[in-house]
Amino acid sequence: MPFWLVKLLLALALLTVASCSSVGGGNSNVSSEPLALPDSTTVTQSGDLRIGPLDLINVRVFGVDELGGDYQVDHQGEVKLPLVGTLNAKGYTSLEFAEVLEQELGATYLQNPDVTVTIEESLGRQVT
Repeated sequence: MPFWLVKLLLALALLTVASCSSVGGGNSNVSSEPLALPDSTTVTQSGDLRIGPLDLINVRVFGVDELGGDYQVDHQGEVKLPLVGTLNAKGYTSLEFAEVLEQELGATYLQNPDVTVTIEESLGRQVT
């Protein structure tokens, strides 16, 4: 048997043994350690988060795009909105403040307004 054929067969045998050990029971590429948590966080809005000074709120009025937008709450907890003027928003949840806006807008300007308020940024209270 020629020498080069012996080398070829030996190389094939080694290659076969190496591939069998890594696929079968070796598991050299699988780690049993748990993966680390990602270091980025996502802001989650809670239903009991209260509006406070310097918060940024988003107001949407269904069917009236001109009244919607982002509004900054001032240092005293008040926010100035179109048609209704300045209202105290401090201490309300977003749902409670939406109800206040629905009452204010419904009293004079709109019939059965549907208002949605979300807290976009809360400077004083961030929970991660």
